[in-house]
Amino acid sequence: MLETPDPLSLATLRAADGLERGLAKIPHVAAHSLLDFHGRAGSAGEIRPIEAESLRTFASGTPLFRRAGLLGDHYFGMHSNWV
Repeated sequence: MLETPDPLSLATLRAADGLERGLAKIPHVAAHSLLDFHGRAGSAGEIRPIEAESLRTFASGTPLFRRAGLLGDHYFGMHSNWV
């Protein structure tokens, strides 16, 4: 979980993407966030401002991510598991 005043800011999304990529390098660990639901998974390079704005619109359009614990007023959630 990343605590932040704006969980959908470009800086937070880039940090979350970096963390998710870092966790993916650990054998038998899989990490998932709303970045996966938005279709970013596997994309190369930093998240661009246009992608961040698109993700903000996508994530704000449904209560699903808040109910799932993947997004809050002051946090960006990530789920990890042993595979």
